[in-house]
Amino acid sequence: MYIRKSFTISAIIINVPEPNSILSLIALGTLGAGSVLKHNQRFKLSLKQLKKIS
Repeated sequence: MYIRKSFTISAIIINVPEPNSILSLIALGTLGAGSVLKHNQRFKLSLKQLKKIS
């Protein structure tokens, strides 16, 4: 006598971006943050120079 058992498997499909895409987004974010910091440093230096002149 055989007892037949049935089961179901459900899976969730998740789209994962390619590693190159992730690395390029990280690189762009790093460059953007660096340029903002550099801009702020230049701005602070120019304010110091204006204070010295006046």
